[in-house]
Amino acid sequence: MTGRTRELHRGGYVILVVLGAGATRGASFVTGTRSTILPPLDADFFEQLQRIPSPFSQDAISNVLVDIAKLFSVPATPTLERMFTTLEHTLKIQEASNKEGDMSHDELVRVRRRLMEAMALVFRSSLVDENGDHRSCKFHHKLVDNLMPGDRILSFNYDCLIDHTLRTFGSGKWDAAVGYGIAVASAARWDPAEAPLPEDTIRLYKLHGSMHFRRTTGAVSLRSEPYERLKGKNLALIPPEWNKTLTEKPFGDIWRKASIALRNATTIVLIGYSFPITDMHAEALFRISVGRRKLRNLIVVNPSVEARRRTREVLFRRLEATTRVLEFDSLKDFAAHDAWAAWRREPEEP
Repeated sequence: MTGRTRELHRGGYVILVVLGAGATRGASFVTGTRSTILPPLDADFFEQLQRIPSPFSQDAISNVLVDIAKLFSVPATPTLERMFTTLEHTLKIQEASNKEGDMSHDELVRVRRRLMEAMALVFRSSLVDENGDHRSCKFHHKLVDNLMPGDRILSFNYDCLIDHTLRTFGSGKWDAAVGYGIAVASAARWDPAEAPLPEDTIRLYKLHGSMHFRRTTGAVSLRSEPYERLKGKNLALIPPEWNKTLTEKPFGDIWRKASIALRNATTIVLIGYSFPITDMHAEALFRISVGRRKLRNLIVVNPSVEARRRTREVLFRRLEATTRVLEFDSLKDFAAHDAWAAWRREPEEP
């Protein structure tokens, strides 16, 4: 990090980027045709699952669809979060009442495991090309190019698109061994050609875990192939349930550091994240952590007018008359905007 960069970061001119599922859905390689398997959103996860054509996947897909039919009496397909939350509460009611319903405890646990396998299957089908390589997004590339060592990224995504981009284009400012804010082993596969000093790396806090996080004794190791078949129960993920467990390792450390990053940021860029009303933990994190320091810039990348309104509502304590608020419909539009240098400069005197 240069002396000027260190000075800027000490002065607090730090950009915080928040990534939601819409950031991956808006990647440059996503075509959006009906025959394409798209990076999933919560609402259309099962639609994307059923688009997968491989005959080797049909048994896994059929099993999940049968599980849905057993858990829901209505014909409508649930969201991914509702599916996980139904499993979560059904298991808790069974434990509280000491009674099993139509499905036994062991069967519900198997349903949950099949659902996790389906997540890996959809990500692999939408984010890995025919050569087995992770797809690259030119918009994420520009994002990484414009971030400085010491900037922060908060990601609610399980996929590894931003991790892949940091590995590919983050030379001199990304170190996977320390960049996640937790103890990481076996990180070399996710490092760029040139690593920075540990204290200078961009920080990437994956609040719900990641498809390549594997629990090990006292640390997390990084799976080299994040979307391959999941084995065992050691994947470090918080499924999209209402009652998330945030205090156990490594998530307690990740959420604590994310809170600090929110307090210190002077520019917050939210890409494809909508503050869903069901994710009360995330909303509480933002409301509690915004602090008293006012934002110089708030950038919201989201096509939904309602999502933009909710973002301003959650962050209103950080907004003042001089806060610059920019809104973009898409990641493509945001990538075409060129104001990063201005966001780091001292504000002009009125």
